[in-house]
Amino acid sequence: MGTTYLDFLSGGYGVGIGKESIESNVIDSAFIISLLSSNLTDGTTVSDTTTGATYLAFSDAENVQIGTIQPTFYSNGTQAIEMISERNIGGTVYKNGLSLGVDSTGTPVVNFIGDRAKEAWHTVLRPEVLFSGHTNSTVTLLDSAANYEHMKIYYDSLIGGTTPLYGSVCVYNPNGKSVNLFIGEAGANGSDRFPWWKGRDITISGTSITTRTTNRYYDTASSNKTTRTTTAVNNMYIDRVEAW
Repeated sequence: MGTTYLDFLSGGYGVGIGKESIESNVIDSAFIISLLSSNLTDGTTVSDTTTGATYLAFSDAENVQIGTIQPTFYSNGTQAIEMISERNIGGTVYKNGLSLGVDSTGTPVVNFIGDRAKEAWHTVLRPEVLFSGHTNSTVTLLDSAANYEHMKIYYDSLIGGTTPLYGSVCVYNPNGKSVNLFIGEAGANGSDRFPWWKGRDITISGTSITTRTTNRYYDTASSNKTTRTTTAVNNMYIDRVEAW
């Protein structure tokens, strides 16, 4: 079976880590690690405007590249470490990876690299923001709800007509679903205590979120300990929509 070893391979392949087979300089099971460069030459001065990097390339036993780890310098001043895996299928190279960096102001930067942008590990870290604003009318999304398994809607309402109260709802397989946005508060009228509620039914369809049908919203206009008067008032505002 050969012996486990760490050795430099001939032909400039790099360093081989694995088990040596009977054949000379052939690895039975191993990673090949090569030190390569991109847009950098000897004597390159690294600055905020330098692009490219020296990087480690990981290959299989047949020297087919399967991934890289590399520092990268962007022209906007961001410095990052990129970790990318790749696979050649039928002549097409598919990549998936993560870039962790710091921009020129010291702010952390997280970017995702690859062909599977909607994978769970990606979206848990950074959901897609499909809407950001403040409206009680139709919301136009930046992408279709049909492309996501989860959607979270953030909303608010003016309780008592002055103070915003916030809430959120998460919907699984959101496209074509109807959901209620609801906010309740303990109200007061002198020594009397009563619940105060507001709501709005919405429908999620494609790139739109609309009020479900005419007057599918309600507002407790006046209340005391014995009376609840609910009127058709749309006092429910959508502030943000995230999806993954």
